Amino acid sequence: MGIHQKIMWFFAILGLASMQFTFVNATPMQETAERRIVTYHSSHSFQERMRTMQDIRARFVKRLENVSNVEVVELTPTQEAILKLKYKDIVIEPDAIAYTTAETLPWGVNRIDAEKVSPVTSGQSVNVAVLDTGIDLHHPDLRFNIKGQYNAITPYAQAQDGNGHGTHVAGIIAAVANRNGVVGVSPRANIYAVKVLADNGSGYVSDIVEGIEWAKSRGIKVINMSLGTGVDVYALRDAVQRAKAAGITIVAASGNTGGSVSYPAAYSEVIAVGAVDASGNVASWSSRGPEVDIVAPGVNILSTYRYFSYANMSGTSMAAPHVAAVAALLVSYPVNCQNLLDGFAGCSPDEIQKRIEMTAEILAQDSIIEKDSVYGSGMVDAEKAVLNK
Repeated sequence: MGIHQKIMWFFAILGLASMQFTFVNATPMQETAERRIVTYHSSHSFQERMRTMQDIRARFVKRLENVSNVEVVELTPTQEAILKLKYKDIVIEPDAIAYTTAETLPWGVNRIDAEKVSPVTSGQSVNVAVLDTGIDLHHPDLRFNIKGQYNAITPYAQAQDGNGHGTHVAGIIAAVANRNGVVGVSPRANIYAVKVLADNGSGYVSDIVEGIEWAKSRGIKVINMSLGTGVDVYALRDAVQRAKAAGITIVAASGNTGGSVSYPAAYSEVIAVGAVDASGNVASWSSRGPEVDIVAPGVNILSTYRYFSYANMSGTSMAAPHVAAVAALLVSYPVNCQNLLDGFAGCSPDEIQKRIEMTAEILAQDSIIEKDSVYGSGMVDAEKAVLNK
């Protein structure tokens, strides 16, 4: 080989080496890991799933209590793709953010005639779960009715309310009749504080799913969710369906956007509640659509608040617990809803919903007699629903 050939060969090798060096040390595009709900439909052990997460270097967040096939993991797009290749029937979804649906305003009124039902029933011994920011566990109007608690955000911590929203909702349902403060629609119902939203009023859907599962395992008869998200998450829909199948009546706020109904209220298994003011006008911000089943008072409602206090608040968050409390009244006094659909004693969730809708007050502002997308079937009427008056 001549000297010129040797020089050319040397530079060719040098060029290849340089090209190889550049390729090996190229900086790949950085991927961002996002919080995801992972649902497995096939039988894979928890240990196997954890090994897979370790192999792909995914950050495990938590395993949902009482839900063996659902986990929360932080995944990059590449890690998500690998999981979908390994587990063919896996469902991976964003762990969407849900928010409270309320805003504070002065004034309050209750006009569903719940006090006329109290001589017959006050919701005694009916277990109602409030999935929210927690409850002020020491509030004098609530503490004697609180029979259990669960914190889905921080296991083993108390479900104490650092926001006030959950306490307000709980008071609408079951503030005790103690001649002080306020009284709830079903003042002798048993309240279970289930903290699924943080003190800033927001939280992950996975925590809501966990809260539903906890309630299902505790003999709860009514679940109130004054919260919502714009994202339809399979794990949430599945939890709602299983809770209803277990005999739980589920009530949720329709939302405060003035637009489409949020989830979980939008699910057919849930009683979706819109908000009206004292004059029976639907609030401008009350979400609407064919999913709206009923409306209830939701503008400037006075109820319990944190630090042993009381406050006026507005929102479909305030409307939903009025309906949940009427559901509790029907559970405790089922004479007018039993045998309505299934021919059996006691009130099923479908029978409770049918009873609430068929006895609803048709508001003068709602010119459509049939169920519509703004007022649903009308405004909930406790006296008619429970006493048939």
